[in-house]
Amino acid sequence: MPGGALASARRAVDAAPGPVTFGALGRAHLARGEWDEALRALRSAATAGGGPAAIKDGAQVLLLAHRLEEAEAEGQRLLAGDVPPYWRLGGYALVIQVRAMQGKRRDLLRLLEGIPAAERAANPVGYHRLALEALARTGAGRDRLRLEARGWGSALAAFPLAYAGDLARSAELARGLPPGPDRELHEGLVAWRRDDRVRAVARLEAAARGSSMTMSRRLASSFLGEVLSELGRDEETVRAMRELRAPTLQFPQYAFVYPRSLLFTARSLERLGRRHEALQEAEALLRLWRSADPDLPELREARALRARLAGAR
Repeated sequence: MPGGALASARRAVDAAPGPVTFGALGRAHLARGEWDEALRALRSAATAGGGPAAIKDGAQVLLLAHRLEEAEAEGQRLLAGDVPPYWRLGGYALVIQVRAMQGKRRDLLRLLEGIPAAERAANPVGYHRLALEALARTGAGRDRLRLEARGWGSALAAFPLAYAGDLARSAELARGLPPGPDRELHEGLVAWRRDDRVRAVARLEAAARGSSMTMSRRLASSFLGEVLSELGRDEETVRAMRELRAPTLQFPQYAFVYPRSLLFTARSLERLGRRHEALQEAEALLRLWRSADPDLPELREARALRARLAGAR
């Protein structure tokens, strides 16, 4: 239980204050949605010797709290010259996530392509994973996606490839996934891209239920929500999209998924006749995207949705 975890983390800090115990305290506060307390604990972890890892976690808390300017400032701290290149890549990743939350896809792509060679070489797996996750959601070509998947070198690259529609290459990589939730997640994505939405829902629900990994559960819920929306199963769409929003540091795709969750939730709430809630979701997205790329189709839809809902009040 979150309360028990918090009490245990406090006792650990009292007994042995340090980067590990302060980090655990920060995560316990985060699980309760206590943003400022989580941030204070993680900053204490940084000053107690946690270094760049604690700074990165603190920046992620700010991102989850939608304090994007502060999150970017923390990310910039990791880009300082005295930070090792491995961790500077984390700084670029944070700023890229901020741009994803803001709907600034052109800036995101410029940042990604501008990551220096030293940072890429210091953490090649991390760089290629970051590139693949970002590019699969921004319309990159198949050859580029396959290049990044090869650099990542993980069977988990099957997920962004399948999401982007490269079913042949994703199937090859998926052979390396163990039986269970990860395999079900991939099968759900493949079924979705083949327009078999009923099977997609069944496999994605199984993945969301069965995974013990926070990232896999949240990722399955995000895809499940989109498929349910396409089927017009609006109550379930709202539930799936809201489930993936609980704060955690273990969902690196959050910045790419959260804005879309607002739009899909708003659509479903409007169809359910819950117009006030739908308007709140649309306005939350438009606040995030107040300086987004003006040609985003989702931005145009969100503006039209807000105008329609505001006019109906």
